[in-house]
Formats: sequence, structure tokens, C-alpha cells
Amino acid sequence: MIKYFQLLVLIFITSCASIPQTLVTFNKEVIKTPSLNTEISQELGNTLVEYSVLSYVDSISINEEYRTEPNFAGLYYVFPSQTLKPVTINQDGIVTYQFENISAFGALSINGPIPNVAFYRGTYTDKGLCVVVATQRCIPNNLIIEKKYFDLSQPNVKQQLIYNGRVGDYVKFLYREVSEGKYLRPFFTQEVQYDLNEGKTIGFRGTRIEIIEATNREITYVVTKHFDPIL
Repeated sequence: MIKYFQLLVLIFITSCASIPQTLVTFNKEVIKTPSLNTEISQELGNTLVEYSVLSYVDSISINEEYRTEPNFAGLYYVFPSQTLKPVTINQDGIVTYQFENISAFGALSINGPIPNVAFYRGTYTDKGLCVVVATQRCIPNNLIIEKKYFDLSQPNVKQQLIYNGRVGDYVKFLYREVSEGKYLRPFFTQEVQYDLNEGKTIGFRGTRIEIIEATNREITYVVTKHFDPIL
């Protein structure tokens, strides 16, 4: 049965081959928190500064599960709620999308998840999101919403500085770095501490923080500079 679905996908892709396709281009979104030069208070264990780089592209999502009506043989498809990955776009602006999860039930189906199938929208917006599986099936437009797709196969990284409390005149922090996708590095953490007697402005990996008040439970501070970019 799997080979049957793979043949259908091949037929669909071949039918689209007459129109030139190009790969969808991903955007880079940089998130920096908090705002600079703003007084903030955080409790022990909270993140004081965060710098994230995420790869995304505008896409669509099915906001609730959709089931097709059974055909003459009792075969029906289940499309779970999920955000679709845009794959290609042609010269007419028609985008192909990739589902991560589709299931088929009834008849001679495998009664469970089937191989990924290319979905397309574009000129079919009046019908919804349509796919060729045995026959053309379209998910209604009222179940489709616009949403960003974050792709972990693209470069992604997050840097965080977390408050670890105060002991005497020393304030302690935990630096955490997480990366996924093409910029894959091992999960990394580092503990750092600063002596307030040497000054109330601290720096680590480019970030600058002015400490106004610190206890073992809470810290009040101002960020004057964010982390230096690593992507």
C-alpha cells in the first residue's frame, strides 16, 4: 500500500514538472529581549537577557483536524492540525506544502500514517488546500489560517543569561546556549559570577548589564547592550 501512495506522489510531482519550480526562501528572525535601557526586575532562575535567531517562512496551518468523507470503497483521510512547510513556488505563485502527518483508514489502506505528500494551494484558494491522493481532496478554507513555519533544518540558535542569585558581594549567573538545524553545536552552559565591589556593570559575550539591586531572590537591572551575534 505504501508503494501505491508513493506512485501517486510521483504522478503528482510529474504533472507539476511542466511549470518551473523554485525552492521557497527562508527568512531570518532575530529576537532580542528585553528592550535596552529599561529597568526590569526578575526573580531567581528567570532569564535576564535572551538573543535568538530563528529561520522561518510565512506559511499556512490547519487549525483543527479534518477528515474526508469515505469514498465508494470506504477509504478516508485524516489531516491533523499542523503548520505546513512550504517547499516550492512556481512562476504563477502556486506554493507546494509538505505535511508531517497524514493518515488513511478503511478499504485496503494501511490504517495509519502514510508517506509525506506534497500539498498545494495557489490557484485552488477558492476550494481550500487540495492534494491528489487517489482523488483530489481539499481541506476547506475556513480551517486554514496564516502562520509562520519555523524550520529546524535551517540555522537556529538561542542564547540566554539566567539569574542564579547572590552570595555576599557576588552575583551569579548561568549562560545557556542552544542551537538546532544547520548551525548545530552541543548544548552549552557556563556558570559565571561577578564581584559587585568591582562595579555594578557586568559584561558577558558582548552583553552589558547595569545592576541596580540584587538579592538572593530577585535582581533589578538595565540591559545596555545585547549579546554579540553568533549567527
